[in-house]
Amino acid sequence: MNNKQPKKASLPGTVELLKRTWQIYKEKFLVLTGIMLIPFTLRIIFGASSIIFTGTVSFVLVIIGVVLSLFFAFWASLAVIYAVGERNHKGDIKESFLKPYKKIGRLGIVSILTLLIVLGGFIFLIIPGIIFSIWYGFSMFIAIFEDTYGMKALSRSKKLVSGYAMDVFLKYFAGGLIVLVIVLIPKIITAFLLGNDLSGDIFSLFLSPFFVIYSFLIYEELKKIKGNIPTETI
Repeated sequence: MNNKQPKKASLPGTVELLKRTWQIYKEKFLVLTGIMLIPFTLRIIFGASSIIFTGTVSFVLVIIGVVLSLFFAFWASLAVIYAVGERNHKGDIKESFLKPYKKIGRLGIVSILTLLIVLGGFIFLIIPGIIFSIWYGFSMFIAIFEDTYGMKALSRSKKLVSGYAMDVFLKYFAGGLIVLVIVLIPKIITAFLLGNDLSGDIFSLFLSPFFVIYSFLIYEELKKIKGNIPTETI
């Protein structure tokens, strides 16, 4: 009698995920960079305006700039996720922005819920914050591509990660470490030439889509392994 348990399916290795991430990044580079350029340009414009004007006008422009920058940064992040998820479809920058906009309110609620829960974990202790960020890190992908919102999106994310939390954490840690080593030297040079604030914006412009792709590939692999899971609320 064979009592051997079936072997647990495993996620692809970090190097393999990085290779696939790089391939997609190259193929979608123009669209992804174009999306990220919009909030980047707005930040530059409002930053310059607050310097040119003084007094009340400057204060008002700063407030408007912060609100619009945050809104467009969030919208751009959704557009990047959509462009990555629909990478086999030849969509352009405009389409990538329009698709998630139709449900931006519900996506905003998912983002706020995730942020509050993760921040709550970090307030108590570092470890719960890390655990929550791993459990609920795929909530936005689920909301966009599975039309599942609110706490159901977070519940679905946790169920996807269940049994693979340590593996997912190690994928993020190892992948982030490798990318950090690769970009550290050019970032130091750029920071020296352009200043820390601007260099951070420039690297965010190019690196944010890369990490979105990397995360999305992990999400796709977990979906393949777990399949359709009930989306019961937490």
